[in-house]
Amino acid sequence: RSHPEMIKRLMEQEIPEVYDGTVEIMSVAREAGDRTKVAVRSHNPNVDAIGTIVGRGGANIKKITSKFHPARYDAKSDRMIPVEENIDVIEWVADPAEFIYNAIAPAEVDQVIFDENDSKRALVVVPDNKLSLAIGRRGQNVRLAAHLTGYRIDIKSASEFEAMAEAGQVDYAVADELIEE
Repeated sequence: RSHPEMIKRLMEQEIPEVYDGTVEIMSVAREAGDRTKVAVRSHNPNVDAIGTIVGRGGANIKKITSKFHPARYDAKSDRMIPVEENIDVIEWVADPAEFIYNAIAPAEVDQVIFDENDSKRALVVVPDNKLSLAIGRRGQNVRLAAHLTGYRIDIKSASEFEAMAEAGQVDYAVADELIEE
């Protein structure tokens, strides 16, 4: 029940466009019982991949979450209450910077900078007031985004990044240009 592939298989069963290949699930990152991120893309330009997965009024997502978390017992009310795992559906794009930008959602991203020495490492700069949202509760948002994209993601606030660049701690080739902009 906790494996990310389970979400993929449930979506194939419940959503016809996923089953027939019109919408493809590119990757899934999951912390069972709490939150899941799913990256999707459409092979038909007339089909919205995210809208298809979510469904009208969230009907498709609700069908999927009800399959693996039907209900739990609440001792206070002495009844079974539905448990819903949050599922974030994001658009998969071939450009890694844009994909990372999408994966960090719902937080805003100022810039994504790739490390020259490590091709699978990225520094994400977010506005100062969005840092906690980008990191998420107990680091969950950035952890899921990193697993989803396959990159090691470091998150810095704009003021931290500026201080690091001025101190010469950031050796990325474009850091000086970005600070000037």
